[in-house]
Amino acid sequence: MEQRLVTRTGERTTILHEVPLELDMMELPCISTPAPKVFAPSVIWTSRGDTVYVLKGPEYRIDLYANGRPVSSFRRAVNPIRVTDELAVAGLQSSPGPYESLMRRCGVTAEQVVAAIGHEEVVSPVQRIVVDPEGRLWVARSSDVVSPEWVDIWSARGEYQGTLEAPGIPVAFLSNSVFVSLRPEETGGATASLYELRGRAGGNAEPTSENGTRHAETGLRSRLPQ
Repeated sequence: MEQRLVTRTGERTTILHEVPLELDMMELPCISTPAPKVFAPSVIWTSRGDTVYVLKGPEYRIDLYANGRPVSSFRRAVNPIRVTDELAVAGLQSSPGPYESLMRRCGVTAEQVVAAIGHEEVVSPVQRIVVDPEGRLWVARSSDVVSPEWVDIWSARGEYQGTLEAPGIPVAFLSNSVFVSLRPEETGGATASLYELRGRAGGNAEPTSENGTRHAETGLRSRLPQ
């Protein structure tokens, strides 16, 4: 199967990106059915006006299209995530997705699902991309596929502005600095929180380390209880 991101202008159709979705036969005690692997890739994209941003994984590469034509790329030297059986099991336990009802109906564990269908070997660290009202690109990423950990902020001109420690994935902006974030829970649900960006990351700042160090002028504070 092919997942496609397509733009249409009049009678003209342009394919911006294609992601193959491979199905293998999954054999479980209660069912035998074609199914995608755990962490199977999907099209991750966002847009603002006539500009479209799309992840070209598994690397950290986000291509920008204007009016259906490639313009530039946002890239960082962040390695793709290599998936182990243990990581795939943890992913299913924290966010079962399409397998939740199957696991409940069949009475099988995450370990059994992973053993039956397998998992992707390498996935992108990027989980979601979103554009704020100023045209800045926010890139939510993780080191384990399971939990969001950081958000990289890019200017509308493609300049890296800094990295935030992020307890969730930005999904909507109420202003240039206040945004709604979703944090997945172990129960399979999600918690929505309101946050405010304090200060602004410098235009050509060096990337922050992944050990929790923030850019000196950038931080988050919660606007509502978690």
